[in-house]
Amino acid sequence: MSYKTLFLMCCFLSKLFCHNITAQPLALPTTEWRFKTGDDLTWATPQYNDTDWQNISVGTPWETVIGDYDSIAWYRKTLVIDRKTYRRAVKCGGGMVLHIGKIDDADETYFNGIKIGAMGEFPPAKITAWDVERAYIVPRNIINWHQPNVIAVRVADWGGGGGMYGGDYKLEPLTWKQKVKIDVETHDKTHTYALNQPIDLNITLSNNSRDNISGNLVIDIQTYSDKTVATQSHKIQVLKGQKMSFPPFQFDSLPTGFYHALVTFQDLQGISLKEKYGFAVAPTAFVRPPTLPADFDAFWKAARTELDSVPPQFTLTPTPQYSTEKTDVFEVEMHSLGD
Repeated sequence: MSYKTLFLMCCFLSKLFCHNITAQPLALPTTEWRFKTGDDLTWATPQYNDTDWQNISVGTPWETVIGDYDSIAWYRKTLVIDRKTYRRAVKCGGGMVLHIGKIDDADETYFNGIKIGAMGEFPPAKITAWDVERAYIVPRNIINWHQPNVIAVRVADWGGGGGMYGGDYKLEPLTWKQKVKIDVETHDKTHTYALNQPIDLNITLSNNSRDNISGNLVIDIQTYSDKTVATQSHKIQVLKGQKMSFPPFQFDSLPTGFYHALVTFQDLQGISLKEKYGFAVAPTAFVRPPTLPADFDAFWKAARTELDSVPPQFTLTPTPQYSTEKTDVFEVEMHSLGD
């Protein structure tokens, strides 16, 4: 065997080995985060001593602990990442993904003193991102193995609830799934088709990972009750660092109604990435038959009985972007059938 063949084989096995390495996410405790009102950028540095800060739990608005407060405050959390558990997966993926839930209203997030992400804009701009789950990439070269790592989150709030109020809190190795994006577009921006018009979808895959990706691209056209009415499958490859736009995928025309395209990319190891895109066919022509089905009353009686067994667990979340001086607006959520 030549050195060149051996080298190429080693490269192939290395990529295959990396592609199959996985590690369970590292759950971040929701309790005993350090918290302090005010603002000082030195609080982002890992050397800063926060022992005199108060303890707070994330996953609930800060008003539940400190009362009404509309300004800037900081959260800090120190954690140790096990080298043996995560180093190989982190090396292959190039880093980790930090999930810190939803933050009301805006944030800047630091890892070991390095800014890794931000959403919303601080005053005076006051652009809120209160309902967006934060997920920021942590480059592997700033991770300390078997030593303290400091997460520092600078938060601005200007009305209603504030702070790190809910969502997932975890660190997980970065994989190709976080670096590959599926974009789906229809022939125009209205997301609608006329009757007897073929359905054409423009699909783009952006591969920002360190590896070429190969697998199956599956497009399922489904009703809004998730019944598949048409499907296509295509073998594709997207080179690393490349963006590939495919010729329009075409389907036969559909009856009037509302649909979505479920686009799934599955790599050769069976790991999948999905994107759902809604559209309508002649929505103004859709007519509900006036005759009730024979089991109409029985169906809704059974549904109501089942629903009565589900605790609604109502929650109210302030939406300051829609509120005024005279009116406070909230998003109301409740549990229903199927959670």
